[in-house]
Amino acid sequence: MRLAFVFFSGLILGLIWSSCSESTPVGSGLLEDQDLEVVFEEDFDLIANTVITEPTITFTSLNNDIETHLVGQLNDPVFGLSEASFYVQFRYFNSVLPDYTNATADSAVLMMEIDTTLFYGKSISELDFEVFRLRDNIIDLDTINSDAVFAVDPQPIGALNGYRPSTRRHFVFYEPALRDTLVVNNVVRIPLDLSFAQEIVDAPINDDTAADDLVAQFNGFYVRATTDESVIMGFNLSGTSNNSVFSLYYTPTDTTPTAFNYLVGFDRPVRFNHDYTGTDIPDLINQQATGNDLLYLQGMNGVDIEIDISDIQKVNDNILLNHAELEVTVAVEVLGDTSLYPPSPDLGIYKRDANGLLIPVDDLEIADRTGGREILFDGGLEEGIQLTYSLNFSAHIKDVLDGDENNTIYLSVFNKGNDPTRSIVYGPQHDTFPMKLKLTYTKL
Repeated sequence: MRLAFVFFSGLILGLIWSSCSESTPVGSGLLEDQDLEVVFEEDFDLIANTVITEPTITFTSLNNDIETHLVGQLNDPVFGLSEASFYVQFRYFNSVLPDYTNATADSAVLMMEIDTTLFYGKSISELDFEVFRLRDNIIDLDTINSDAVFAVDPQPIGALNGYRPSTRRHFVFYEPALRDTLVVNNVVRIPLDLSFAQEIVDAPINDDTAADDLVAQFNGFYVRATTDESVIMGFNLSGTSNNSVFSLYYTPTDTTPTAFNYLVGFDRPVRFNHDYTGTDIPDLINQQATGNDLLYLQGMNGVDIEIDISDIQKVNDNILLNHAELEVTVAVEVLGDTSLYPPSPDLGIYKRDANGLLIPVDDLEIADRTGGREILFDGGLEEGIQLTYSLNFSAHIKDVLDGDENNTIYLSVFNKGNDPTRSIVYGPQHDTFPMKLKLTYTKL
């Protein structure tokens, strides 16, 4: 019904705009020979404030949307300290099992494919990676939030110090399983303790329960990275990556060194932590933006914007809604160094479901599912005299006017769990660039 409504509205609007008069008579075959007037209105009193909502969901057993796993930390003068780390499991590839009979472990490496599209902050910073052994079994959890903390060994089983993010770095190494030298681009290889590798070699393998036994006994890894500077990068741990593996090098009884590669991925929740101490944000939480007050948005598990749009009910009197759009302008002058911290590339509009959880409004959900988000919903950062976002949510506004949805929406960084960016925007009462809700409707 919503799609039919949007199509019908667009048809009516097209017929009206094709005329030269402000009020256009449409034949009785369409709307009973009434004169229809198209109205554009943006004078709505919006109430907005910066809020902390529930933790971001970073893993579900049914559909894990997060493919880029963030790691590192930002020391942002505006948004404070933000940290990202993640847990990850390793498993056999299908039913291919290694033969470790009387074998000796030689070395082990966790190799992860870099998402070259994502370096946020000072990319020349050096990162120190640590890999810890995960002790909690997380395989049976259906949903994991970004604030979840699981037990890990106190001492790391692997480390890589002084890594500097780069999209031009490549590794050259000998792969004994192939008896050849391989060149792999855009990966990080973290060496792991030999004792951990030998423990895996010595573990019994039951052909019938091998995969379950492996996960139950070794659980997986916890990966974090620290830096004296400020940078977050991302790894592709999804099923589309061929270069994210846990490699165990060993010598079997025939003394010919070889290697076995385990797949990494599967249950891979991301953990976020934000500390706004020393910034203005704690004093702004849940405070209505008035005058030239600013509003704050941040990815990962950062702050969102809550907007009360109750004032639109004043137009809910015998109208046909044609289009609804939220326009938001970036406050570049207070955003900080945009070369290090550019504003978020995409925003989304969300609502609360029956359980109080944030979910996309129907416009965003349908547009994203059909691959037409940029056209149907938009929400992307637009460059002009000012940096702005325009977000189309006509179907949701129709539901609000019909009483099927409440009057509160939430503006958030789109796909927060994959995105470390942030934005500062002007509030609804700003003198020059106020946040606006724009409606085009037909009076019946």
